[in-house]
Amino acid sequence: MAPSLESQQLQLDGSETPSDNHIADDEVPNKSRVTVVGSGNWGSVAAKLIASNTLKLASFHDEVRMWVFEEVLPGGEKLSEVINQTNVIPTS
Repeated sequence: MAPSLESQQLQLDGSETPSDNHIADDEVPNKSRVTVVGSGNWGSVAAKLIASNTLKLASFHDEVRMWVFEEVLPGGEKLSEVINQTNVIPTS
């Protein structure tokens, strides 16, 4: 079975929330959405900086989605669940 990608959203303060709390497309017309692919150090920093910048622009939604390569950590937890619960990317 192939590994999956899982999405998480960065809120206004940079914290993540479950991906089922997204804004419907018809609620705010003509606003751009941003997604960062990758959750490593660079992807996380980029997502946080992008999220803080999109808040200043009315042409963007107030969320940035981050796509995470789903992997199981040595302790048996899913990487995306650990990131969502602790807001920290675990080191290997």
